Amino acid sequence: MDNPKEEPLPAKNDSTKSAENMETDKPTPEVAIFGFKAETASYKKGTEGKPDTLEFGGVDEQVTSPDGKNQAEMLKIVESNLFPEKVIIPPSELKEAKETPAQKAHAWLVWLDDKQAEISLSNPIYSAGARTMKFDIEIIGGVLHEGSLGKVELKLQDCPDNTYVCAKSTLTACNNEIGPVGTCWNWLALNCLPCHCDSDMKECVEKNPDCCDKADEPCYPSRLGPHGWERYCL
Repeated sequence: MDNPKEEPLPAKNDSTKSAENMETDKPTPEVAIFGFKAETASYKKGTEGKPDTLEFGGVDEQVTSPDGKNQAEMLKIVESNLFPEKVIIPPSELKEAKETPAQKAHAWLVWLDDKQAEISLSNPIYSAGARTMKFDIEIIGGVLHEGSLGKVELKLQDCPDNTYVCAKSTLTACNNEIGPVGTCWNWLALNCLPCHCDSDMKECVEKNPDCCDKADEPCYPSRLGPHGWERYCL
């Protein structure tokens, strides 16, 4: 989903990093792809170059869409490619090795007395048995003080724009990437997928005319997965 226009939040004070961010009274946006509640949450500031972390306990095992019509297991959400790890593309597949940066999800955290902070999330670690979830985070707006936050609700917003490799098959990819590509949440795939595959496929042809010019071998926006290039269009 292409990101909706919103009023900018107060900028983060880089001199004090996440501890003393400016407060905002902006209400939590209604645009969310899904959310979950947790019985406990604990915020810890990173040290020596390590990221800040947010750890949840008693996490909902199911996540639900804002309209309440769609539901999925939290484990399946985390195992989807909503938060892909960094991937090194083998030089054998492309002329030059390239790195796909880890994707960050945009979210709002709401806790006691409707306090809230706008954050970005990456690198989730989820334990279904223990019902715990841990993220690396960056605070964009609002204030988080180190320690326990009590009961919380996390609302994941929209889907980020992405860059994709154009691939003809699981084994064959072209050199030139496309992007940024607008993505939309797909409840069938449990993933953020390109919103407009037809136009994205045309861009693949435009940027890779010698690679994507055959009608019987169309190129699709793709990412490298455990079994080769994975098509990101349904």
